[in-house]
Amino acid sequence: MHKGVYIDFHTHRPTTRNKDVIAVASIDPSEGDSSLHHYFTAGIHPWNANIKSIDNDIAKLMALASNSMFIGVGEIGLDKLKGPRLEEQVEVFEKQVGFATSNSMPIVIHCVKVWEELLSAVNKVPKHIPMAIHGFNGTAQLAMQLVEKGFHLSVGSLLLDSKSKVSQALSIIPISRLFFETDSSSVDIKLLYQVASDKLNITTEDLKIQIAKNFTEFFNTSALP
Repeated sequence: MHKGVYIDFHTHRPTTRNKDVIAVASIDPSEGDSSLHHYFTAGIHPWNANIKSIDNDIAKLMALASNSMFIGVGEIGLDKLKGPRLEEQVEVFEKQVGFATSNSMPIVIHCVKVWEELLSAVNKVPKHIPMAIHGFNGTAQLAMQLVEKGFHLSVGSLLLDSKSKVSQALSIIPISRLFFETDSSSVDIKLLYQVASDKLNITTEDLKIQIAKNFTEFFNTSALP
């Protein structure tokens, strides 16, 4: 991947206006891929988990598999604060993890206040399947626990709040396991890189080069859209 590109690891507001930004859009499988001309991940968000429709949802994921821009399964996961009962979320999550595993695709995870349950649900995921927590805002202790379990951590706009947990934990996360994202916010991905480079005491250019390397390894791709 060439020098000078910014990676927006996870966004619901993709744009093609910035030629020096590679944005990975996160979509629901029902949205289809006809209007997408950039990298994307697809999955059933835990808020929308429905065990009655999961087989149909998996079929929609399979239909997307022929698109070379479909590079990961997500966001999928568990949420204690919103969505159907946790047991149903776990079942839908595990079905999608099964799809990702069968197709050797990385997984982008949404997790809110159910870390124990999440770690249990991914316990049997093969080590060659990369997994990332998107929108991470945990303590340094949680960050290290997740890194030790093999996860990558993607950091969003809360990094701009110096009092946030992730702002305090950033230096604990190995740079080889780090991503940045805009998610649903209007924050400029370039600002996140700038703030992070200051906190990590490295140049923005060096940070861009490392995150680009992380991107090619995580998604197993070196091609630009």
